[in-house]
Parts: sequence; C-alpha cells; structure tokens
Amino acid sequence: MGKIVIPKHGADINEMNAVLKIHYEANSWVSSQEYTKKLKKMIGADQYPSSYPKKAQVPTYFGFLKCKMTSGKRITERRITETGKSMYEAIINEDITERQRILMDAVEKVIFGRNNGGCASSESDIEAPDLAIKCILDTGYCTSHEYAYMIWNLHDNGRKYYQSLSDIIKARNSDGIRILHELNNYADWKPILALIRWGFLKEADDGRQKVMIHPDVYARYRDRLENIKVYNIDKLEQIEIDPIREVDCVDDTVFKPFAISEESSTEISTGILREEIVNVEKQHIYPGDSVLFVNHSISRLLAYHSYLINDMIKVGTKYQMSLKIEGTVNRRQEEVLLAELKEIRTKNENNQHNLLMNILNYSKCKENIKSVSEKNRDIEPVNLVIRALSEVDYLSKNELKYLLSEMILGNLNYSDAIDMIRKKRNSGSIITSEREEKLNYKFVNALVAGRLLEWAKTEEGKVLRLAEDLDSAYLEQLKRLMVYAVDISKSSNKKDNNSLPLSIKAVSVDDNIGNKELSEICIRISENPKIVQGDYIILVKNDFCCIANYMVYQVISVRKSDAYLKVEMAKHSFINKDKEDEILKDLKEAYYGKCE
Repeated sequence: MGKIVIPKHGADINEMNAVLKIHYEANSWVSSQEYTKKLKKMIGADQYPSSYPKKAQVPTYFGFLKCKMTSGKRITERRITETGKSMYEAIINEDITERQRILMDAVEKVIFGRNNGGCASSESDIEAPDLAIKCILDTGYCTSHEYAYMIWNLHDNGRKYYQSLSDIIKARNSDGIRILHELNNYADWKPILALIRWGFLKEADDGRQKVMIHPDVYARYRDRLENIKVYNIDKLEQIEIDPIREVDCVDDTVFKPFAISEESSTEISTGILREEIVNVEKQHIYPGDSVLFVNHSISRLLAYHSYLINDMIKVGTKYQMSLKIEGTVNRRQEEVLLAELKEIRTKNENNQHNLLMNILNYSKCKENIKSVSEKNRDIEPVNLVIRALSEVDYLSKNELKYLLSEMILGNLNYSDAIDMIRKKRNSGSIITSEREEKLNYKFVNALVAGRLLEWAKTEEGKVLRLAEDLDSAYLEQLKRLMVYAVDISKSSNKKDNNSLPLSIKAVSVDDNIGNKELSEICIRISENPKIVQGDYIILVKNDFCCIANYMVYQVISVRKSDAYLKVEMAKHSFINKDKEDEILKDLKEAYYGKCE
C-alpha cells in the first residue's frame, strides 16, 4: 500500500477559524500567496514561512476547503466549499449543534486516506479519524497511543481491525500500549484534536489523555456513528434496493427447460445439437443435465422426449452438444408439463434474485465470514470476490486463491491485492500464494449454482466472472459492496437494538438496585479497582449469579471517597435477557483475568 499521510500541523482553534474566515470572505479561489499574506496579518508573521500553508491542512482534510494542485501535488489555490461556509457560520454563531451535524457528515462521507487535499500524497485504505471513532464506540475511549498503534498495525502491517482491537483491550489490562519508535509518526493526532476543539469529541478529565464521543453527539447520531467506515473502499454511498417479489413454486421435476430456436430443433433427432454459446450459457445448461426442449416462450415442446446432455465442446461461436434420449413425454400432459417448466424458469430467476438480495442487504455476512476459515473475523468473502470481479472483470483460479488467501490469512489490504493482481496480469506473470492454511471455497460454488457467478473458458484458461445475465440494475450496487466486517457489522443488523460494545467491564454491586435507568452509583474500590472514566460497564451481583440491571452504561466520571468510588454514568444500551448466561460468562472471565 502507498503511504498514509495525516495532517500534523495546525489544530489550533483560532488558526483554523482564521483559515476559514479568509476563504469565506473571498468566496472564490484564493492563491497560496494571497492566503499566506492574509493569514500573517491575522495570526502574526513570526512563525516559520512553511507553517502558514500547513494551517489549512485540517480544514481541507474535513472537506471545508478544496484545492487546485500541480502535477507534483503542490497546492496553488484553495476555495471554501458549501460545507465549509456552513461550518464557518456555525463557528461565528457559536452554534455547537450545527458544528456537530456538519462534522458528523464529514466523518461519515469524506474520504480521508486518499485523494484528499489536506494530505495530498496519502494513498491508503485506512480512514484515520473514523478508526479512532470506531475504537471509542467499541471500547468507550481511545488514547493517542492506541490510535497510533492501530494506524500502524492496519496500514503498515496489514493486520485487520479486530486483530488490532484485541491487542488494545489486552494492553489496557496491563501497562497499556507501548509506543515503538516507528509509531511516533502516527501519535500526532491533529484531526482528533480538531474534532475535540470543534465539539464533536471530548477529552476525559482523569489526566489519562483519553478521548470520548461528546454525549450530545452520541445521543443524536448513535446509528450513524455505528455505521461509519474504517476502510475507504467501503465508503461508497449505498443505493436503495427495491425488494424482489418472491415466487413460491415447487420443482417436482428433474428436467431443465432448454429454449432453442425452431430451426435448431430439427437437429435434435440426429443426437447432435449446435446452439449459440450465449444462449446455452445464459440458460446455465451443463453436461449431465436432463432437458426438455421448448420454444423461447415455453409455450410448446420442440421434442417429445427428454434428453441427457452428454458433453459439450465449443466450435466457433456455438456449442456442439451430444444428446441421449432418456424418456418419452406424454403428449396429453404437454400443457401441465409446460406450466411446470415455466415455474422452474421463474423459480430459478427468483432464486438468483433472492441470493442477490441476501448479498445486497448483508443478511448472511456472519455465516459467510465464518464459512471460509475459522481464523477469519474481518473479511466477507462473498463480497470480496464479487467486488473484485466488478473491478478486474475476471479472476483466474490462481488469482482467486491469491485474493482470498492473502487478505484473509495474510496481511494485504484490498487495494494492495487488486493492484498486485493487475500488475501480475499485465506482466504476463502467474500470481501465487504461499499460504499453507486451507480455505473453504464452497461459497464460490454456491454463487455459481445461484447463477450470480460463472466459470468461462478464455484464451487465458478457465476464469471466474459475474454472470452475463445479471440485471444491470444490480451491477452498480455490486461495485459498492463492503468488504470488511468492521464496516458491515452494524449495517447487517439494522434492527438489532441489543448490540453491545466489544469491551465491557463488570461492576460488582450487592444492593438490590432494581432495573430503572441509573445516573450514579457508589461501589467498593476493593471489588472494582480498574473502573475508569470512559469504560462501558454492566452491573452484576457480587457472586456473578445474575445481572443486577439490564443496561449497559458508560462511565462519565469517577470520584474516590474513602473506600468507595462514586460513579456517574449514562445509559448506552439495553441488554438482551436471553443472552444473560453468555454475557455473565464473558464478564466473569474478564473480571478474573481469563479473557483472551
């Protein structure tokens, strides 16, 4: 992957506001020379000359300014965007609610990792601000060291989000994340400081350099926050899909309808049939199929026998098929049989549509992720293959193995894998994967059987591609499929109101506190020594026999009083009582230090 660049200069609130003011008042393109001249008058001319252009990085990073650049990516002019105008107006009007709304739009929609004027040389799949926010949502807070570690791990090492988050959670139970020398470059988190100073995030007041979501932002935008994307390849705007009407029919026959022309039907009796390749593949006719020949409207049988397709070979633009008679058709039952064949055709079409809808609605993602490998927590293999096919047109068997192995078992990100496939293909080299671990490829067979994908013979050999008869209405959506589980998790459970954070601590209580929403509680330090501001907590009885209050809370503040902690807290979510035993088991293991 190309390098990741994140603004490291100019998160001073007054300086950022001055940058916006200059461009707001100009309301047109401002040359770098004119911008620097005006900025010096506003903030003073005693800073390093190179620092003045850099003070526009963060406002540009969040989409408030747009740039004109040379081929060498040197910025020559800037202009305020409509979003930037709204942001500046919200700033001068001291409208924090409007600022938060604008920033919510920015973290949700702006591409930070590449093609961003605030860091023009960045070429990364990773969205740094969204990564920090996701960590906060999953664990309650994020520190600059944790932020640096995750960027380094995801971008430099190719590790995935859930792998890295697990490291963070483990480290919190010991001495915390230790910053290696190579991580120092990422620990400067100016965009996060900007989000704090503009009122989107807030710093903890416990002196531990933790950052949390501003409570008003979380209350107002919880659903949108939980659906932000860590990887910009998943950050494409989704298109609404019209539901497909399901047709309930039963396939009680072993025969496929095979529609051919009236002219071709004269060849059937010879045992050799030549039919256009496109027509055969469109109907998914294969050697070994038992077929009944019909006209294209399935209103008439073209032969009164069923036939076995013995074999098929390509001759020019046609398949030459050898046929074997299997049985005689009762002519008096022709109308009944035709009706059944129409139902089969309709059912096949609807099975394809239903499979499409499962994919486009992300309804089978958890099963798909688990199906390919026990080691996989991060990559949706069905989406990965379809998304890749939409970009590179086809995949050879070696390319398919490489894509799946290196992304699921290896350390490649999506853009790396696609770039490598194209590079090897253009050079005429065969791409290979050295991964010894085996993956389960059955999902590919299922997609072929469902007529979403197909194997085709080309000059390069047998390749996998999207089915040619796919409705064009869905092709654009398939190009937008999210690949990473961290970006899909909430999208695939839109109706699930019981989803819990990934890091939760148990708070031991001995009172019968009831199940009303609480705002404060007093707990013994001896039993709850590791509770800190920002933590997500669940209240349990002392012996972990049951959950004491069926809510998840976030700790807002912690005050020590003698042998007790006075904990201010806010409700985060409800707990599903049906999962109480499972939740208690996890909490108990974490409490006694047995968690992985």
